[in-house]
Amino acid sequence: MKSMSLAPVDYVFTGPMSCPVTFAFSYPKRLDAARVQQSISPLLAAIPWLGGRLRATAEHGYAYALDDHPVTTLEVARSHKSFYELSGSEAVRVVRSADGQPLMHARITHTPNGSVLGVSMSHALVDGFSFFLALSRWAACARGEAIDAPPMRRLLQPSEAQVRAAAEELTPGLLLERSGLFWAEPRPEVRALPQPLSLQLRASQIDALVADAQRHVSVKLRQNDVLTAWLWRTYGSAWWSSEDASDVYMSCPVDVRRLLGAENQNAFGCTICGASVRASSSELRTAPLGELALRIQKGVSAVFADDWGERVAPLEALRRRHGIAATHAVHLRHPQRGMLVTNMSRLPLAELDFGSGAPVGVRLFSEIDAMAAILPARDGVTIDVFGPRSNVVSLPKRSAAGLITAAVAGPAPQAPRSTRR
Repeated sequence: MKSMSLAPVDYVFTGPMSCPVTFAFSYPKRLDAARVQQSISPLLAAIPWLGGRLRATAEHGYAYALDDHPVTTLEVARSHKSFYELSGSEAVRVVRSADGQPLMHARITHTPNGSVLGVSMSHALVDGFSFFLALSRWAACARGEAIDAPPMRRLLQPSEAQVRAAAEELTPGLLLERSGLFWAEPRPEVRALPQPLSLQLRASQIDALVADAQRHVSVKLRQNDVLTAWLWRTYGSAWWSSEDASDVYMSCPVDVRRLLGAENQNAFGCTICGASVRASSSELRTAPLGELALRIQKGVSAVFADDWGERVAPLEALRRRHGIAATHAVHLRHPQRGMLVTNMSRLPLAELDFGSGAPVGVRLFSEIDAMAAILPARDGVTIDVFGPRSNVVSLPKRSAAGLITAAVAGPAPQAPRSTRR
């Protein structure tokens, strides 16, 4: 049996609320389930860890374990429901990142309008980039094309000197400062996936938001940061009382793959570091959008400027000192007054053709609440907003930079063809 140890950041994605990367894709034509099942074998030959399991080790840790013949089973089901009516559990079994559990589940559901492919992978094994790297290669196998094996090693490993230094001053404050993560109470078990509200921003609306934000700052703003700031202001001020002076946090996962050398640009793994910034309730209500966007932009830029070994060293020190259970008390966002936004508007949907054409719809299923996911749409983006479980708010229509933007339940628009970043 082969095994591979986890990197420090991987442990954040084990245990309760481990946030497996879970998507469902809508195909207007019926998928050939036999062809898709047969294509798993060449996929596992190139990326065998997809057929592995998470195993506890004697060193108070986990490892990815791989049998001599890795296996991933494709379930096949039928439903009278449409793509947007399927619940997360109906679309795919969600991976549980715990001892002995598989690292990937997949299911094809034949519906009256075609087929749905649901895939869930352990976030300890993959980030969003690696998830779609694997899916695009799986689709290529289904089309009968040859694929190459991506680099597969856990890249975000700190030096021993960095771990020792972090252990000497290990506190929740240090973890937040270095890693952008929150060390608090243990994460709860997820009983049911939160249901999102979906809204669409057209390209012209996004341009107006960016122009409005740019008027207030001299630094060139990125579109991603403006959208994130707008979500922070819109939902953060609605979810948490404006009468409370406590800060409201915004957290963003940042892929640092580009810092790891040209040879690792297509690496298969999890290369996520956290960026977190904060603002008072008053600032969220009154600060210009550009100032909030600039705060986010600086937080994200700091991740690329810092030594990533220093950023993940506190996570390794935490596990060594307090065991795996302590890593299950690390949160991606502030557990009481924090929002998380992930931007996936450049998903390579055009590459997910399993022989019947590219998908025309995509849905994200999330275990984490108080978050938003920015997804591709034909004209602009679709944003799925997952409200806090204890404070779910459906915002009324409201004006933002001269726009009318409504949170509406229902189907997302057809996604465009796009290329992997």
